[in-house]
Amino acid sequence: MGEQEKDNIETEAPASENSSESSETTQAEPMTPTHALQTPNYQQIEEELKKHLEEKTKEAEANYNKFLRACADFENYKKRVEKEKGELINFSN
Repeated sequence: MGEQEKDNIETEAPASENSSESSETTQAEPMTPTHALQTPNYQQIEEELKKHLEEKTKEAEANYNKFLRACADFENYKKRVEKEKGELINFSN
C-alpha cells in the first residue's frame, strides 16, 4: 500500500463521520402539539403517592414490631441460658 492510498483512506474516514452526524440531527423527533399540551393529573398522582406511603408505613410498623419481638425473645433466651448455667454450676458440686 502506498502513502497516497493511506492518505486517501484517512481523508475518507472523517468525511463519512460528518455525514452520519448530519443525518442524526435531521432525524430528530419533532415535538407534537398534543404532547406539549398534556398535563399530568396532579391530584391522582398525589392520591397514589399517599396510598403508597400508607402501605409502606404499615409495612415499616410491622417490621419494627417483628424486630422488637425478636429483641425481646433474644433477651429472654440470654436470661434463660444464664439461669440454666447458674443451676448447672450449683448442682454439679
